[in-house]
Amino acid sequence: MRSGGDLADSFVHRTALHNTVKTLYAQVQAAMQTSTALVQAGVIISAYEYASGQIDAAYISIAACIRMAQVLGINVAYNNLADSQEQMRRQAMGHWNLWWSTIILERFIFLESSYADRRTPAALYPNTNIPLPSDDKCDDEYIPTSVTLESSITQSSSILSNFGRQAQAIYMLDRCLCETSQFNNYDLETRLSKLQSFDEELQKRLSESMTPVPHEPGLRCDLYISYTKTYYLVQLWYP
Repeated sequence: MRSGGDLADSFVHRTALHNTVKTLYAQVQAAMQTSTALVQAGVIISAYEYASGQIDAAYISIAACIRMAQVLGINVAYNNLADSQEQMRRQAMGHWNLWWSTIILERFIFLESSYADRRTPAALYPNTNIPLPSDDKCDDEYIPTSVTLESSITQSSSILSNFGRQAQAIYMLDRCLCETSQFNNYDLETRLSKLQSFDEELQKRLSESMTPVPHEPGLRCDLYISYTKTYYLVQLWYP
């Protein structure tokens, strides 16, 4: 672990630990077959790199996770959410939540990168009739429910976990990125009309997200950040 430098310095220590973990991770990747555990470890590494400002490294790490997940079929785990065997259903839920983790984290990294205007996310947002992520824990008062984005629009947000709400927020972000990429093809009146409509929907979603739910008390800053980033992108396009 001592790769040089004074480990009393927390920054040096974190850097040394990160380098060691990345080295071990690369060795395991080279020596073993791709597995769910490798994808999970890669997501954690990528999240650390994002949080510590290593955006390029985080982008590379999450891209590798996405490719491994696709090889394992984790990106289509929703097909087994209705399996007759409980063990298979729980495994599918875990895999599906993992795939959603890569989708959400990639968007966070993507927006902080300097190449966001030249690339598109590798983990495509699922169709609106595909289930949102759901917590795999439950108690007497709350039982997690698999709902689609399409149905969640017309139902109370209280049926969603915060994970599901975050997926909703990322959907709004994806829509914003898609719409604004086409804005140069619109005249001013059309652009303003689309911006106003998007603005109103964003404010509605943000208001709903601030409504507390009994099974998950407290605030979720990551959820508000997603909506705020999207709102900021919308405001940039106002003349």
